[in-house]
Order: sequence, then C-alpha cells, then structure tokens
Amino acid sequence: MIDVTVPVPENRPPEFYTRFADFLGDGSSHEVPSPQPDKTNAPHVAGKAPTWVNQPGAKDVAAAFWRDVTDAGQDSLRVLIDGALEDRTRRFTPQDLVDATGARTTQSVAGTLSGVGKVVSAHGLSFYEYATGTKWHFVWEWESKRRIYWMSVGMAQLLRSVGA
Repeated sequence: MIDVTVPVPENRPPEFYTRFADFLGDGSSHEVPSPQPDKTNAPHVAGKAPTWVNQPGAKDVAAAFWRDVTDAGQDSLRVLIDGALEDRTRRFTPQDLVDATGARTTQSVAGTLSGVGKVVSAHGLSFYEYATGTKWHFVWEWESKRRIYWMSVGMAQLLRSVGA
C-alpha cells in the first residue's frame, strides 16, 4: 500500500471514512448510510458520554453493538477504552493506534473506525449536534484537525462492562 493524502470538507469526514472503508474492503456497498436523526435537541459536550449510556437498557444496547464490531474495530476501541480508564484520559494519534493494534497503516485505522461507524448507524445509536452543526455519535471522539482519538470515561466503562 502507498499513503495518499486528500482534502475532505470539514463536515464530511464520516462519509469519506465510510467510502474509504468500502474501498479497502470488498467494495460491495455503493451507498453511504445517512446519519441517524438527531435524537436529542441539546448539543453534546466533548468528553461526556452520550446521554443514552445512562438510560435504562444501555447495557443491552452496548452488548449488541459490541458483538457486531469487527475484531479489528474491537482492538481499536479497546485501546481507546484503556486510555479513557487511565488516571487521566489519554488521547491517541492514528499512529498510536497503529502501534497499539498492529494495524498496517494509519489509513487502515481510519477505515476500521469507519466500519465501526457503520455498526453505530446500523444499531441506531444517537447522533448529537456539536460545534458548528456537525453530528457525531460519540462512541469515540476525535479532533479532526489534529487527528486525535479518545473515548469518554462513561462510554469506556459501559463497553468494558459488556466484555470489551
């Protein structure tokens, strides 16, 4: 593989990662899933677990989600979970995730997380508005300009409780 860098509009990285994951995979999906409708009117605060994490049935939802995440996706999320549960939440660059998971490239990490994003959508997990009207699910968090990934403590605790 070779590294390729492309500019992506600020409001479209989730769509880009979905398409990129299809490209790296078998290429069978030609449709990009639409984000789930926003299920809350309140903007999300970065670093806080999504509101559904504290609602009745959250453990069942998380367990079903976790079962459908690929092994590579689980490996990446486990790194974020472990980082969230440290004394001070750790943030990871794509290269950190490559080093921790044995992924081949930073692009493969992006593709893996895009695949996890498809599972998020397939399970109908809530999307929340943040920043300038962008919607995100907050199973994990990321800072697009610096390309840094992390997870909230509440989400990490929930996923860990279901076997992550």
